[in-house]
Amino acid sequence: MSTDDIFSLPVHPAAEVFPMLPDDELRELADDIKANGLHQPLVVGEAKIEDPETGKLATVLCLVDGRNRRAACKMAGVVPGTLAVDGDPVAYIMSSNIHRRHMTKGQRAMAVAMIFPEPATVKRRGSGSSETEDLGVSANYLSSARTVLKHAPDIADGVLSGSKSLDVAYEQARAIKVAVISDEGKLSELRERYAELADKVIEGELTLAGAKAEADARDEQAAARRQSVFSGLADVMVGLRSFTKPDIPDEIMAWLKDETARKDFIYYCPRGETDILLTIGSLKKQLLTFENLMARMQARQSEGEKL
Repeated sequence: MSTDDIFSLPVHPAAEVFPMLPDDELRELADDIKANGLHQPLVVGEAKIEDPETGKLATVLCLVDGRNRRAACKMAGVVPGTLAVDGDPVAYIMSSNIHRRHMTKGQRAMAVAMIFPEPATVKRRGSGSSETEDLGVSANYLSSARTVLKHAPDIADGVLSGSKSLDVAYEQARAIKVAVISDEGKLSELRERYAELADKVIEGELTLAGAKAEADARDEQAAARRQSVFSGLADVMVGLRSFTKPDIPDEIMAWLKDETARKDFIYYCPRGETDILLTIGSLKKQLLTFENLMARMQARQSEGEKL
């Protein structure tokens, strides 16, 4: 392998999870390598990496272990030696970095979660397979790390670098998760009430809060209309009871001949007979609608349903 190939070799995706050394420590390592040579060669192996041009996965030779050593060698002007990985590259990366680096339990858990976002069995170099606990990561820590990675990925790097504790990150991620679940429930409820408003939220035309306010306003308008119609229906029923007597038309005509009674009539019906006569056409239609309503209510009552 040529010098250019060594320094341009892509890094295995799992190895990129672990942060590089700070510049000052990298310089110290470079000075030591320049003075004493590189004692531990770089480890290389194959991995499937997406081709940036085609977007397809291709098996290529990668740097499995030794990113910091390679960077220090380049600074020192030293060509590093290489060694092919023995076994699974990912298991090698996990074992080498988890145990070699000074990492907290939270950092280890986040590193494992980034490499294995979903529950999986981790293979160890030189053995069959074992659970992640063999890498010094408990199931609870790993579960917390995966929660952070899924619901608050922007703070996962802070956990890995050590600038934020896993416990703090988990509480933040958990709050986001609860809020998302709550919003999903509200969106589902909104869809049951007004599907088009829910679609506008999904399409970004409305916020969830704005859509809910619109839905509540519609409900209030509908409730007000129901109240008005029901109140009118009750008034109609009360009024109709007064017309059940056969002689009511004669009584009304007699009242209208009396000046005092006529004033009452004008009070309740300002336009008097004119208003009544003008509404005769629409009144016939209203009576037909009312008759249809009464028939349907009778049918419902006969079926034993409650209003």
